[in-house]
Amino acid sequence: MEKSSMFKWANQIINKTGFKNPKKIYQASSGNPHNLRNIIYQGTYRDIPAVLKICDHLENYGIREGESLFFFNQNNRSKKLIAPELYKHKQLSFWREWFIMEKLPADGRFLSEPEISKPLTQEERREFLEVYLEYKKYFPRKPWRPLLLAEKLPAHEFHLTRIRRWFEMASDKEIESELGGKKSFLSAELFLPLYLTALALIRKEFKIRPKSWSHGHFKPKDIFYSPQKNVYYLTDFAHNYLYPEGYELAFMVWSDWLMGTDWRMSYPEWRKGINSWIKDLLPVAEKLKIKNPRQLLRVSLIERTLGAILADVIASGRPSKEKRARLNLLIHFLKDLIKNK
Repeated sequence: MEKSSMFKWANQIINKTGFKNPKKIYQASSGNPHNLRNIIYQGTYRDIPAVLKICDHLENYGIREGESLFFFNQNNRSKKLIAPELYKHKQLSFWREWFIMEKLPADGRFLSEPEISKPLTQEERREFLEVYLEYKKYFPRKPWRPLLLAEKLPAHEFHLTRIRRWFEMASDKEIESELGGKKSFLSAELFLPLYLTALALIRKEFKIRPKSWSHGHFKPKDIFYSPQKNVYYLTDFAHNYLYPEGYELAFMVWSDWLMGTDWRMSYPEWRKGINSWIKDLLPVAEKLKIKNPRQLLRVSLIERTLGAILADVIASGRPSKEKRARLNLLIHFLKDLIKNK
């Protein structure tokens, strides 16, 4: 939604609901800096500290978050992992909504600070993975809403459809750079053989893999710990989705390391962090009784690496120096994954 319209809508909701002392703590654009997809305020609601979130989601950014939060709270039986209480919610369309929820306790911390790009230490990662196992034990296994068309695709077609969309985004950005007199970032002679081999591996592996209902955004920046209550809060329910097996495991590596660590590192040093993640993820996969977990992680990381190259780097507005450095790391890693190194 256009920025001024979004703030006008926000003021109407604040006045209508009686949300007091609103202070904007976050806003997110939808790619265009003149459009917003959400605004978050903290304040009070019925004399209770609360948070108001107003969303005009695009399909790629989240759907029916308030209802997903409500459904989780209604069905969750964990005493260790909870979510903020939902106080009030209004769904205006599939993509537009607003809701008021519990404010997270003042004594707590996110496992990784949302505004800081810093990977977890090994000790922090193990804490995070313990919370992940708790989540897998109690998160609803069946969708609460009708599935979207894309969710009905077989696992391999789901991945391939998304990757082709990212390929088009990257292609458009490359054309834009060339028309602007700038050198393209990808060599077709180098990248296309890797791309086609990666697609073939994804197609083969995920033809035999199931899909499961998932939180969809399970990462350290979305897990909050309250020492006083001795509980973890699961946050950001905008991405609940039916994903292929292995997606969440590779998503953690993508979030914390592939895109979360220092892109100035040498490849050997950068690769050590990924190897450390894989070492800690394999026992988790075995506890979840995933068949052939090493191969699943390998091909799931191929999917995430392609996504990082195409969408997170090439199609992004990152500075040229950073783009080229990230591409060197990611393409080297993609080659290693294809060779199974």
